[in-house]
Amino acid sequence: MPHLGAAVALLGLIPLLGATGCDVMAGPDCTEASCSDRVELTLSDNGGLPAGHFDLVVAIDGETHACSVTVNGRDDLRGTCSAFFRDTSVGDRTVRDLVVAVPLGRGVGVSEVAVRVEGGGEVRADGPVALTVAEDFPNGMDCPPVCRVFAARVALG
Repeated sequence: MPHLGAAVALLGLIPLLGATGCDVMAGPDCTEASCSDRVELTLSDNGGLPAGHFDLVVAIDGETHACSVTVNGRDDLRGTCSAFFRDTSVGDRTVRDLVVAVPLGRGVGVSEVAVRVEGGGEVRADGPVALTVAEDFPNGMDCPPVCRVFAARVALG
């Protein structure tokens, strides 16, 4: 019977498991990916993937961020911008977009964004952009953190 006392003592610890941050009864399996609020600019050249070298100046509420990106085909991307390709289904075809991201940190609000893009020796875009705001859940809908994405499409002329 000495083991019965130990079992009763362990049963008394079960309510404390919730206090440790471990939910052994239910809940999603969350990963530990982080994110930051950010501005994402999708660059489009006549509805297609831009090619060549581009210098960008992004003014977010008056604070300027400058970077460059070079696109050498559908899978080759280089430069100082935080940039990536995003494939989007449009009807029965897939369109590959170039997305440039400007990280903001967490909890930063954005009210105005202006973009200047130079490429091929000419100004390809210059002016304010209309933003949409979405939430990003890198670890799943029921898991923290939640970050905001301020997004805009930039048509290159």
